[in-house]
Amino acid sequence: MLDKTNGAALSSGQIGWSGVVRFLHITPRAALPMRAMSVVNLIAGKGIAGDRYMTGEGSYSHLRAEDAQLTLFELETLIALKRDAGIDFGPEEHRRNVTVEGVPLNHLVGRHFWLGATLLEGTRLVEPCRHIEKITGKAISKQLINRSGLYCKILQGGIVRVGDVVRNAPEYANVSTSPTRNHGDTPLPLPASGYISMHFISRMITSVRSRF
Repeated sequence: MLDKTNGAALSSGQIGWSGVVRFLHITPRAALPMRAMSVVNLIAGKGIAGDRYMTGEGSYSHLRAEDAQLTLFELETLIALKRDAGIDFGPEEHRRNVTVEGVPLNHLVGRHFWLGATLLEGTRLVEPCRHIEKITGKAISKQLINRSGLYCKILQGGIVRVGDVVRNAPEYANVSTSPTRNHGDTPLPLPASGYISMHFISRMITSVRSRF
């Protein structure tokens, strides 16, 4: 559960929070059903042993950068989908590897945290895609905007089990080993004010176009 701490503390990475691993899923190849696991093995700098993105068999393996070795998803989103939109969406259907409860994923981009005994760095948010709609037959993409999960880099590997604690790693609060990026490129830095102007958006679009 999140402590009663203001937003400034949250953005600084100093918030004291803890959550729990509720579900673990992998699949050996793209489009195959996700398989529930009680234990998985995270390989530092690589991914999850036995998962399609570890072996290059995922639908988007050709697009995956080294900062997308693991994906997390919030259990609270599944609950909200049922409550607010009447959509039954199981933890095996979002196709992320780890479903957590009590973990503020959207605030962990650029932050380090512990998943059981493994150390992760949140790198960027996952964007909704039509691939999941094709597999599940559920119109879910719009419902998952800004809550589609978190890509992570595995800094310290090891065994993760259902029920493991997820917690902040304040000892790494000022360390960043893999800047948030797309397709392996370094992005434009966000404005210090936190306000994104139309000029800044234009610069981002120009930067992206120049890469292709």
